[in-house]
Amino acid sequence: MSRWSAPGPGDPGLLTRRAIARLRAAELVLYDALIDDRILRYARRAQRFFVGKRAGRHAMTQAAIRDADDSRRPRAAGASCG
Repeated sequence: MSRWSAPGPGDPGLLTRRAIARLRAAELVLYDALIDDRILRYARRAQRFFVGKRAGRHAMTQAAIRDADDSRRPRAAGASCG
């Protein structure tokens, strides 16, 4: 099961308890350049994939992002800012 959280680039102190719990339980986290490193620290056990995209420079293709998420369905968490 995938769970998505959109913490944004703001203060990690403003994350909800549910968002923190999901990050701590996650086995996989997909994140982009806008995520504060302090937010990623909650996902210590998770395998992390940087999936950010900037004007023609993609860290991963959309298909690869989808495949990564599909392969770890049991406990995946995504962090999106946009």
